[in-house]
Amino acid sequence: AADAPPGQLDRVEVQIRNVSQNTFWDEANWVPASTWISISGTDSWSYALPSLDNATYEVRAKAIDRAGNESAVASDTFTFDARLPLWIWIAMGVGVALFAVILVLIIIPRLPARRASINST
Repeated sequence: AADAPPGQLDRVEVQIRNVSQNTFWDEANWVPASTWISISGTDSWSYALPSLDNATYEVRAKAIDRAGNESAVASDTFTFDARLPLWIWIAMGVGVALFAVILVLIIIPRLPARRASINST
């Protein structure tokens, strides 16, 4: 049997690593062993990331031709942070404080006074 000529793309593989925990995504779980995931599509492809925790991640990709030759690995690192930015927390705090001031200085003094009365016979 003849080998397939080099250069005919067979597949693309990706690796997703949680750098903070040194674990790898295996399409179901984060595991300690280095894992490559085969991606469908050769002309264009995409892969939906799993649910991410606040951490630093590295995504690596490589192409493999029909002869089994692997391309150089392309990689990029990013930090995922779903926490609200500090300025939002500050704005929320200012908003709560402002509401408290309005409540104490403006709203409460304008409420009708409630009077209790006791009748004795």
